[in-house]
Amino acid sequence: KRYALLQTPDFVESFILDETLTPAIDTFGLEDCRLIDPTCGSGHLLLGGFARLLAAKRREAPAVPVETHAFAAIHQVCPSAEAAGAWTARYRSANYPWLWTTGDDVERIADWILQNGSSEQQTTVIEVLPEYLVGRDELRTQAQSILYSGRAIGANLCDDIAPAYEAANEWLTKLMKNSGERTMLMRQARARMEQPLTDGQRAAIARLLLGR
Repeated sequence: KRYALLQTPDFVESFILDETLTPAIDTFGLEDCRLIDPTCGSGHLLLGGFARLLAAKRREAPAVPVETHAFAAIHQVCPSAEAAGAWTARYRSANYPWLWTTGDDVERIADWILQNGSSEQQTTVIEVLPEYLVGRDELRTQAQSILYSGRAIGANLCDDIAPAYEAANEWLTKLMKNSGERTMLMRQARARMEQPLTDGQRAAIARLLLGR
């Protein structure tokens, strides 16, 4: 209200895309379909459209690095490479939020144990958490470098799409590997911290993570 901003509700976004983008894909084909929102605001509707383009391409050609198809469509309607890169950065931020936020599940579990756990359980957290945070920050820095390099390639997708697939696939593969390493890091840290907990304490943490 303060800034007179109102985000399009999800069900309205879905209805609009059902009536516009989905028929456009059926009419023009996935390769020739383009999406533009001249009053995009926060880009909420464009992100929903991107997700649909991505899902459709995955169904059509699962072996191809499909993210490049959707980025190609975006870059062809952006007024400049800088604008396209900025939009791509927004998409990355929406889909890889852990790069820009703190307080993930491992930190939330650690905080709960430090406030409610026994001295033995707290000692385990003190041993595990610093190592986890260092590893997470290293992976975060690595992922940011990968995304930066990928965006640099993505800015040229509209000029020469076909040769860009192989180059883009290299960075997408690196990003998936980085994401997998982070998932393993989180699982290992969580397992170590939860190992000395009682069943009741684990249930309390599960409720915490679910927001209950």
